[in-house]
Amino acid sequence: MTSRVPLALPVSVFRDDEPVILSHPVLEGACPPIFGYTGYWDLNGIVRKAPNLAAAGFRVIFRELDPQWNLLAREMAMIWFNPRHPAVLARGLHPPPDPVAPHTVSQRIGHLRALHAYGVSRQLPPWVGDWSDDDFKTYIEHRCQQGEAASAAGHVHVIKTLHRFRGTLANSGLTRDPWGPTPARTPSSTTPPSPN
Repeated sequence: MTSRVPLALPVSVFRDDEPVILSHPVLEGACPPIFGYTGYWDLNGIVRKAPNLAAAGFRVIFRELDPQWNLLAREMAMIWFNPRHPAVLARGLHPPPDPVAPHTVSQRIGHLRALHAYGVSRQLPPWVGDWSDDDFKTYIEHRCQQGEAASAAGHVHVIKTLHRFRGTLANSGLTRDPWGPTPARTPSSTTPPSPN
């Protein structure tokens, strides 16, 4: 059994008072949430939303995460929203130049929350960087066994991104990709898809 002792929170490359939307066009008169908001970022009324998209998809929720995971989730969302942020580029990370859509970021952070909940339920080490490759592969198998094989690729993408973003994340993410660099054909525990 692993004890879940709170870990010291490092300093992020992003300022707490920094608006989270720098790369998307902001609606006139809108006041974007700031990076220091730890509960959720509501982008409804902040950026343009197609009528067919649900308002819930424009809320990025960080609640229910330990402080260290909460910071991790906010940093990942910040990078996806602002891929050309000076702090991101200064750390040598060069993601695709276009910002990720709010509903996609919301979904990806939902995957990270699910990963955190799985770790808590299985009494894995409190910090994701201390998990073994088998822990991640077992997690993906678990998602597939729960009838969520269709979403497994999204979960794998988030895990692989923990490695890809490691140089920009305050807690350094994952030092290795659990599946290595090999692109895959199916979202299984042994052959995941490669992230964008």
